[in-house]
Order: sequence, then C-alpha cells, then structure tokens
Amino acid sequence: MNDLTVSADALNGKEALRRRRLTLLLCFSVPAVLMAVLYAVMGVWPGSDHSVLVLDLNAQYVYFFEKLRQIL
Repeated sequence: MNDLTVSADALNGKEALRRRRLTLLLCFSVPAVLMAVLYAVMGVWPGSDHSVLVLDLNAQYVYFFEKLRQIL
C-alpha cells in the first residue's frame, strides 16, 4: 500500500465522521427548534401557568389526586 492510498482512506474516514456529526447535530437541532417555535406560538413558557410541567400535571396526576381525595 502506498502513502497516497493511506492518506485518501484517512481523509474519507474524517469526512465520514464529519458528515455523521453534522447529521446528528441536525437530528437534534431541527426538532428542538421546531418545538421551541411551537411552544412560543402557543404561549408555553417555563414558570408560567401554561408550562409543560403544568400541562403534564394536568394530564397525569389530576385524576390520581381526585381519586385520593374521594377515598380520604
């Protein structure tokens, strides 16, 4: 094997790694940006009455606490 082939293989490996990192970055950032924009449009902000935690609490725990109150 000559030096030119080794250099080309190393370059292809670095290029593949760079493309994989870019793909993973896009896979994270595109949905994160879309969710941030949608939350901003819907008025969902951290610490407000319409935060994600309040919405989750309403969806999961309200019925549990209602049943617990009925039992007690």
